[in-house]
Amino acid sequence: MRQYKLLIYFLYAGLFFCLASSVWSKDDKSVLLNPEDSEQTLAEPNNVFTKIQIRSIKNNESATSIQCHATEVDNRDWQDITFNELPQNQFFCLRAKISIHRETLTSSPSLLVGMLGSARFHWDGQSLYENGSVARAFKDEVPGTVKTLVRLPDALLTDGQHLLSATISTFNVGKQLDSIGYVLAIVNEQKLHATVLFVSMLSAFFIGSLVILFIIFQLVNWLYQADKSYQMFSILCLSAALLLSIEQAKFWLDYSYDWHTLRLSAILILTFITSLLLPLFYVTYFRLEHIKIWVLGILTSLIMISLLDLSYDFTSVSLFFVALCWSLIVNILQIRKSGQGNVVSLLILVGIGFIIFYPEYFVEFGFAVFFIAIVLTMLVALIKEMRKHKEHSLKAERIKIELLRRNMQPHFLMNCLTQLMELIETKPQEALILISALSQEFRQLTQHSKQDYVSLSEEIALCKNHIQIMSLRYQKNYQLAVVGDIDGIWVPSAILHSLVENCFTHNKISSDRTFELKVSQVGKRVDLTLTTPIENKTHHQGTGNGRDFIHAKLAELNQMDAEFVSFELDSNWISQISYLNCNPIEN
Repeated sequence: MRQYKLLIYFLYAGLFFCLASSVWSKDDKSVLLNPEDSEQTLAEPNNVFTKIQIRSIKNNESATSIQCHATEVDNRDWQDITFNELPQNQFFCLRAKISIHRETLTSSPSLLVGMLGSARFHWDGQSLYENGSVARAFKDEVPGTVKTLVRLPDALLTDGQHLLSATISTFNVGKQLDSIGYVLAIVNEQKLHATVLFVSMLSAFFIGSLVILFIIFQLVNWLYQADKSYQMFSILCLSAALLLSIEQAKFWLDYSYDWHTLRLSAILILTFITSLLLPLFYVTYFRLEHIKIWVLGILTSLIMISLLDLSYDFTSVSLFFVALCWSLIVNILQIRKSGQGNVVSLLILVGIGFIIFYPEYFVEFGFAVFFIAIVLTMLVALIKEMRKHKEHSLKAERIKIELLRRNMQPHFLMNCLTQLMELIETKPQEALILISALSQEFRQLTQHSKQDYVSLSEEIALCKNHIQIMSLRYQKNYQLAVVGDIDGIWVPSAILHSLVENCFTHNKISSDRTFELKVSQVGKRVDLTLTTPIENKTHHQGTGNGRDFIHAKLAELNQMDAEFVSFELDSNWISQISYLNCNPIEN
C-alpha cells in the first residue's frame, strides 16, 4: 500500500503546483479564466483601449454615412460601454481608441478579439480583417468564430493614439446571454500561445486521467467485483471528463459563434449530471439506507436550481455548490457513524470556500483541479477497500475450506462411523437415514461453498440435516424451530450452519433440546437470531473459526453495515446477525 500512497502524494503535489502556477500567473491567463478584466491584464503595458463606443446602424444608414471608421466623429449619438456589454441581435458600429508606446511593445504584438458576433475591423480607417460576414438581418449574416488573433504590422503601430473600429452583427447568438463580449486587447502572441499550450496540456492530463479511471473501474466492476460504488465512481469520472472536455474546447476549436449557446447548454447538462453523481457516489459508497430518499432530495434541489432564471455560469456554480453541500452532509454522517470521511470533508469545505470567494475562477478551471483532488482521495479509499476485500475473500476461502475439512476430519467421520456400526446391528433403518444425511450434508456443503448467497430455506435445510446427524449420533431428539417468514430472504452461504456446528463442537448436549431461529425483515434489512442450547458452561461457543468465518464472509460480500454479535444468556447461546438482503438472481 505504501507505493499507492507515494503515487497519490506525488499527484497531489502536482495538482497544487498547477493550481499555484495558474494563480501566480494570473496576468497571463486571465483571458482564459476571467474575460471581464482581461483587457487590463493581458494587454501590453500602457497599450490598452481606453474608450469604447457603439452606435446602432439603422436600415437607411451605412457605416460610411455614420462615419464609423473616421478618425474623428461627432459622438453625441454614440454610447459609452465596456466590451462585455456588447448588444445582442443588432447591427452596429464599434469604435475604440488606444495609445501606442513602441518602447513597451514586444516583437509579436497581436490583436485578440473574443466575442459572439461577426465583424469587419479597421485600424485607423484601413481594413484590418473580417471575421464571418456582417449583415443587417439574421438570414444574411455568416457567423464568425468566437475568437480571432491578428498580427498587427509594424507600420500600423506608430507612437500615439490609434482608432480601432468595426461593423458588428450579433444575430446568431441564440439565447439571451449576460455577456457576449469577452476580450479586446493587444497581447503578446508568443506568450498567449504558451499559456494556451500550458492550459491545454494540463486539461488533457486531467481528462486522460479521468478517462483511464473510467475504463479501469468499468473493468473492475465487470471482471473483478460487481459493486455499485465502482460503477458510480466510473460514471462520475466519465461525466467529469466530458464536462472538462467541452469546457476547454474553446481553447482547441475555433468554432463559429452560433454554436456557443449549444456548447453552454451541453456544459450545463453535464454540470447537472456531475453534480447529481458526486453526492450519490458517497451515498452508494457508504451504503447509506433510504437511498431513494437521498436521490429524491438531491435531484429535487438540483432541478430547483436549474429552473431559476440565472446565467449559465451562475447556474453551474450553484449546481456545484449544492452538490458539495450534499456531499458534505453525507460525509459528516459517515464520520459520526464510523469515523470515515475526514479528508474528503476537508476537501469539500475547501471547495465550498473556493466557490464562495472565487466563483468565476472555480467555473473556468478551478473545479477541474478540485474535482481531481476529490477523485484521487476516493481512488485511495477504493484501492484500500479492494485490497481489504481481497484479504477478506482469501480469509473466507481459507476458513470455508477449514470448516469443510473439519466436518470431513477423521474424528468426526470416525464418531459417525462408530455410531453407524452400532445402528446397523441394532437399528438398521436409522443407519440408512444417517448414511443419507451424511451424504446430503457433504453434497450441500460442496454446493454452498461455490455460492455467495443461498436462499434461507436452503440454509435451514442444511442446518436441519446437520441436527439430524447429531440426533442420530447421540440418540437424542434435537429440533430446529423457525419463527418468521423466510420467503424471498437470501443469506450468506453456510453462516447459520457454522453456528449450529459450533454448538455441537463446544457442547455435548445430553437431553432433547430445541434450536430456535427467529427471522424478521424490515425493508431490505434482515435480522436473524439463532438460539442454541448450552449444557456445559462455556464462554467460547461464539469464538473460533465459526465466528471468523462469519465476519470474513460478510466482509467478502461487501456487507459493510452488517452486524454480528453472540453472547451467553441463561442456558442458551444467542447469535444475532443483521445484514442487507441481496438476491443474487436480481443482481
